[in-house]
Amino acid sequence: VRLVSCKTGFGVKTMMEKAKNLAEEMDADIYVVGAANAGKSTLVNYLLDENNPMRKEGFKGKKRAGNANKWKGSVTTSPLP
Repeated sequence: VRLVSCKTGFGVKTMMEKAKNLAEEMDADIYVVGAANAGKSTLVNYLLDENNPMRKEGFKGKKRAGNANKWKGSVTTSPLP
């Protein structure tokens, strides 16, 4: 469990470094899971924005699954099988 803030960026870099190292050690993927309204999409959108300056400049609306998908590679939601 990690305490992070997508608003300020607090703890995100450390969390991602730890997750990447763990994924490499275990030769595994990284998944973002959690309860409804826990901020999963907000976290993923924050990470996408940090790694793509064009997303920061080009997107002016609210970031919700409904309109964030206009950017290829954005978060989509689907129930687990």
